[in-house]
Amino acid sequence: MLIPTSNTPLIYADDGYLSHQLRLVLLEKKIEFSETNIRDDEDFAEDLPDINPYNTLPVFIHRELILYNNRIIFEYLEVYVTCIFGLKG
Repeated sequence: MLIPTSNTPLIYADDGYLSHQLRLVLLEKKIEFSETNIRDDEDFAEDLPDINPYNTLPVFIHRELILYNNRIIFEYLEVYVTCIFGLKG
């Protein structure tokens, strides 16, 4: 299964600008994350439609939550950083 069991966010990304945006936001907010580049994992291309009906990248997974729209991911991260860490990100 592609969903991680740890509390560390996982992103599936490529070399596109949306993936770079997500990496930059995660780094700016100092959130540790694991990344799988789909070019390195050819089997993932077959599994992508199972977790993202739009078959787009990046895909952000945290706990059992799967997000695949950058705006929604950024909004989630803003709330996550503010609520969980008590910081203004």
